[in-house]
This record gives sequence, structure tokens and C-alpha cells, in this order.
Amino acid sequence: MLNNLKLLHKFIILGLVALVMTALPTALYVQKAVSEIGISRDESRAMAPLMAVQKVIQYAQQHRGLSSGMLSGNSAMRERRPAVRDNVNSAISGVDAALSQVQPPERLMTEWTQQKQRWQALETKVAAGELTAAQSTAQHTAWIKTLFKLNDTMLDEFGLSRDPDLASSLLIRATFVEAPWLTEKLGIMRAMGSGFLTQKNLPPQSKGAIIALRDSANDFLNDMAGHVVRAGRLEPAIQTSLDRSAQSVNAQVSQTIALADQQLINAETLAFPATDYFDDFTRSIDAVYQFSGQAMGVLDAALNDRVDALTSRLYLVLGVLTLGMLLATALTAVFVRSITIPLGEAVEIAQSVANGDLTRRPLQHGRNEIGILMAALTKMQTQLKQLVTTVRADADGVATASMQIAQGNSDLAARTEQEAAALVETSAAMAQLNSHVQENARHAREADAMAHQAREVAVKGDKWCQPWWGPCATSTPHRPRSPTLSA
Repeated sequence: MLNNLKLLHKFIILGLVALVMTALPTALYVQKAVSEIGISRDESRAMAPLMAVQKVIQYAQQHRGLSSGMLSGNSAMRERRPAVRDNVNSAISGVDAALSQVQPPERLMTEWTQQKQRWQALETKVAAGELTAAQSTAQHTAWIKTLFKLNDTMLDEFGLSRDPDLASSLLIRATFVEAPWLTEKLGIMRAMGSGFLTQKNLPPQSKGAIIALRDSANDFLNDMAGHVVRAGRLEPAIQTSLDRSAQSVNAQVSQTIALADQQLINAETLAFPATDYFDDFTRSIDAVYQFSGQAMGVLDAALNDRVDALTSRLYLVLGVLTLGMLLATALTAVFVRSITIPLGEAVEIAQSVANGDLTRRPLQHGRNEIGILMAALTKMQTQLKQLVTTVRADADGVATASMQIAQGNSDLAARTEQEAAALVETSAAMAQLNSHVQENARHAREADAMAHQAREVAVKGDKWCQPWWGPCATSTPHRPRSPTLSA
């Protein structure tokens, strides 16, 4: 089968095989690159809803602390609560607007709707005074925990929890896990501490809870700071943007926790103003959220830069591959022409030689295999031309000799005809001579017969004379001569 394929068709088949072998890894790379770009874009799209949810959590924590103080009888906190309630409602509207821009899954929207309904029910009970300080704190905490679950769901839905970049993954964990939980622990300490300072009483079991919250806050603070440091080591831009802010937040939160130790946990009497305690914790919590917002901005910029880098890399790779394919196609065409054209010319030369045309000279094609073939064809053609010239000269000589031989044969034939005619004449003469000889012989025989008769007559005559006359004369009787034979 392969022997029946033209050389050009074989090159085309090889080109198609090479194209398939190149297209498969290229398609896999493009698929992976497009997937990474899509993930990064989804992560970037999630930043606005996540930051809006963080705002809801921030104001919900403030509302929890003010509600606890208000229900404990603190009039100053009662006056401040409506403004924070409006902030919560405004933050919820911000989440609605952010989610409408990204078109999240239906499951996420259903969960968010349930969170809004829980908030409306909780705020109504707090405003009506239907809850005690402890109940308000517990229900606020339960609702905030569901907001944390919503936060985790959004991280999963938009791929932030599976970010492939280690530095970004560490920053995401510090921003969306450790920082919110740090503010939650501080917020619970703020709510409970404000109530206890308002009541001037810290029960032993509540003191244990405050200590547990303090320890947990310290753990989240250390984890957050550690992840930010590790992310900065991996990505210098993160360290440059967040190192000072992280140190400042760490120092401020540590001072706030120290304040709780001095004025609440280890204090012999609870004389520290509840409002000052609340405000100090609020400043630290706001500082954490401010740091989170800054970290989210750095993360958002990193994600956008990643999308741009991945897109540019994809276009670059596709451009290089396209250029490579075009260059490979051009080189292949040149190589194929450098093989097929000389081979076609060699075939034409061979056909010309087969048809008896030895005047066509092949072109020079370098010193490669094609050039060697052309040189061999040239040598063959030259030698064939010399051979034909020699054969032609010999044929001319043979033709001349043949003509001479033919002329000699003609002369020989003429002489042979003359000799044949002479032989015919000689044969006729000989026949005539033979006739004369036979005639002479007949005459001789007749003469001889006549001589015998004469002799017999003589003898008989002698015998007849004796009785009568006596012997005849002694002389020998005359005997007639026989006729002589002549040629």
C-alpha cells in the first residue's frame, strides 16, 4: 500500500500525524489554562460579595454588644444601637447588590434569604425587649455562626478555598477564616464583658468562658499573623503591602486582650466603664476588619493580576504555537519541494533517456542524496551518450562494410553468372565434341569392319588361287589402312 502512495502524500500523512500529536498536548494545556483563568475570575468575582458579608458580620457583632449592654440597662448603648442596626440593614443591602452582580447558585441565594429572615426576627425581639442580655448574645452568636457558614459556602462556591497558589491560599485563610473568627471571639468578649461591667458582677462560670474566649482569640490572632508572614515570604508584594498593618493589628489586639485581663478577668472589682470597654474592643475589631479589607484588596489585585498573567501567557503560548506551526508548515513545504521537485526532475530525465533523448541536462542540487542522485544521472547520461556515439560509429562502419560486401557480392554474382554462361557454352561444346567423337568412333568401327571383311576376302581369295594357280605371290597382300581417329 505504501509503495502506491506518492511521496507528497506520505509527507501530508506525516504532517497530519505531527499535527495531531501537537494538537493533543496543546488542547490539554489550553483547557488547563482556561480552567485556571476561569477559577481566578470566579475568585475575583467573589471578592465583592465576601467583603459585603464581612461588613454584615462586623455590624452584627457590634449590634450584639450594644444589645447586650442595652438589655443589661446601659442607656448609652441603647441610644447607639439603632445606628448600628441601620448599618446592618445597609450591609445586607450591599450583599444583595453584590450577589446580583455575580449570579450565584440558587442554593446560596436560598441560604442568604434565610439569614435575612433570621436577622429580622432577632432584631424585632431585641427592639421589643423580649430577650435578656444572655439570650440576645446567644441568639446573635448563633446567627453570626450561620453567617460564617455562609462565608465558607461562598469560599467553596467561588473556588477560593481551593486556590492553587500557596501564597494566595494562606492570605485567603488569614482574611476569610482566622480574621473573622478573631473578631467573633473578640465580639463575644465585648458583648459579655460590657454586660458584666454594666452589672458590676462577673460570675465564676462566666469568668471561665471569658478566659476561654481570650485564649481562642490569641490562637486566631497568632494563626492570622503567621499565615500573613508566610504569604509575605512567598510573595514579596504581600509582605510589602501588609507587613506593617499586620504588626499594628497584632499589637492593638494584644493590648485589648490585656485590657480584658486587667479590668475584667483579673480585676478585684469591676469599676471600668462598660462603654470604654466596648469602645476599646470595637476599635480593635474595626482594626482587624480594616486589615481584612486591606488584605482583600491585595488579594483581589493578586487575583486580577493572575487572570491577566494567565491570559497573557495563554495568548503568548498560542501565538508561539501558531507561529511555530506556520514556520513548521513553511519549512515542511520547502523541504518537501526540495525533495519532490528534484525527484520529479529525475523521473523526467529518466523518461527522456528511456525515450532516447540524451540532450537534457539535470540541474545541480547540492551534495545531499538528491545531489548524488542527480550526479549519478548526469554520469549515466554522459556514459550513455558516449556509448551511443561509439555504437553509432561502429554501426556506420558496419554499414559501410556491409555496402562493400554487398557490392562484392554483386560483382561475384555477375562473374558467377558469366562463368555459368561459359560453363554452359563449354558444356555445349563438349556435347558437340562428344557427338563428333561418337561419330568418329562409329566411322572407325565401320572402317574396322570393312577392313576385316577385306582381309577375309583376301584370305578367301588366296585359298581359291592355290588350287588353280599355285600359291600366290609371296609378297604380302596390300591391307587397306583403317581410318585414323581425330580429336
